[in-house]
Amino acid sequence: MRYKDSRNHDQLIKKTIENFYQSFYEGDRLLLYRHLTTGFQKNVPLNYFLVHSDYDADFGRLKQIDNIKISRDARDRLSAKAEVTAIIRNKEVKFGVDLKMDFGGWKIEGDSLFRI
Repeated sequence: MRYKDSRNHDQLIKKTIENFYQSFYEGDRLLLYRHLTTGFQKNVPLNYFLVHSDYDADFGRLKQIDNIKISRDARDRLSAKAEVTAIIRNKEVKFGVDLKMDFGGWKIEGDSLFRI
């Protein structure tokens, strides 16, 4: 029997992205790392994430989160894609952010962010 999930996933996804940006604004890279999926964390250890320049990206200033699309795979796992608009180096930039339900909460797929 499938579990009836009554949570507002759109709001939870927005809050996850907003919290990620708040960590970025505060320069809290440890908390920033915590918002990334377990799979990303397994592939990129914390000490590497904290010191390697590939993961010291400028995400700009969050302007807007739009077009959240949630899907469920054949194994009943939730994933989502959100369109984020940010001001980066005085330019408005739109990019997609992939998220995954990870241990009961939404986490950001690090690969979707660190390729921008």
